[in-house]
Amino acid sequence: MNKSSTFLRDIEPLKNKNYQTNLSSQKAIEYSGKVLDKRFKRKTVMIFGSFDFLHAGHFHFFEFAKKQGDKLVVVIARDKNIEKIKGKKPFHSEADRKKMLAQIRFIDEVYLGDLKNVYKIIRTINPDIIALGYDQEVFVENLARYLKENNFKTKIVRAKPYKSNIYKSSKMKKYLERFI
Repeated sequence: MNKSSTFLRDIEPLKNKNYQTNLSSQKAIEYSGKVLDKRFKRKTVMIFGSFDFLHAGHFHFFEFAKKQGDKLVVVIARDKNIEKIKGKKPFHSEADRKKMLAQIRFIDEVYLGDLKNVYKIIRTINPDIIALGYDQEVFVENLARYLKENNFKTKIVRAKPYKSNIYKSSKMKKYLERFI
């Protein structure tokens, strides 16, 4: 067994989502993972959104995004940012949405976005690919310019719709509101 596979075997239990570590240990694990991703040329794909009401369209999007690379990182919109954009609070808190997404097998890492600069997390993650939902528009208009101005070599891809006449969050919310 070579050193890199031994190292991977040793840190894998530490990356378990249920394992509690102190902050410095967690940062060391994250740094180690980034070094390994670069060394073995693993592609990181990043997606972002609110993901408040999860449905089959989201799972189609997660699967599409995961197929674009080796590691899928999800950035969740903060509650305050959602309220500013949509005019109302999300149904599920950012903490609950993060917990739910962390349980999905396609997703490798989940982060909360920044409250002030939605693009800030891109510098931290440094993704090879950013995958967008078929109808994703918020913060997308300046994304390519931001990547270019900051010398990222990140590719932007867009998913195709999955039964958009049924699986669209706004349509599902309207449907559910009839029962509340």
